Amino acid sequence: FEQVLAIALPHTPPEAAHALMESLIEAQLILHTPAERYRMLEVVREYAQTLLTPTQRRTTQERLCAWTLHEATARAPQAHTAELPHWLAFWDSVRPVLLQTLTLLEAQGAHHQCLRLMHDTLRYWLLRPMHADALQRLARLVESGKLSARARVQAQLIRVRLLCKIEMFQTALPLALELSTLDRRHSQRGSALYWIVQTAFTIRDMSLVDRYW
Repeated sequence: FEQVLAIALPHTPPEAAHALMESLIEAQLILHTPAERYRMLEVVREYAQTLLTPTQRRTTQERLCAWTLHEATARAPQAHTAELPHWLAFWDSVRPVLLQTLTLLEAQGAHHQCLRLMHDTLRYWLLRPMHADALQRLARLVESGKLSARARVQAQLIRVRLLCKIEMFQTALPLALELSTLDRRHSQRGSALYWIVQTAFTIRDMSLVDRYW
């Protein structure tokens, strides 16, 4: 319900919004799932989209992106605590929203926000069978040429981690090696060297292990 308020009805009092949602459920235009989530039938969603003006559509998309980015940042610490199962369950429940937000941010040219969202939800991509989707998105971000040098390094490291997770070590190693020239003072140099050594050792390329150890 908080998501509905934040994205669709930000200026509506909670009581009025709740009454509206109940009327839509009664009319079977919206489904209320046992997990306390609201689902709109696809045919209804498509029709509702045609009723929006370009400004209304853009505003709704902006609210959607803002909500998802906020939730990702606020919930990120849970991914490294005993709250991990609840964190995963939350992103499972809003997976379509997460994917839609990433697509919208990329289409809007908000590449750094897109990367930030992927970074804040990284463990979700690592622990769910969504590696191919994540790798495709990251490749487009890197190849766009619109990331800062620091953001590009971050994107490459995430790609390496995902590839290692699905045991594509031969593909991960060249990406990791691209980061071997980072300045010694670079904050990500240690991570880059770790993944070079880790990947090289896994495929038993001991010459690289000795070189970068």
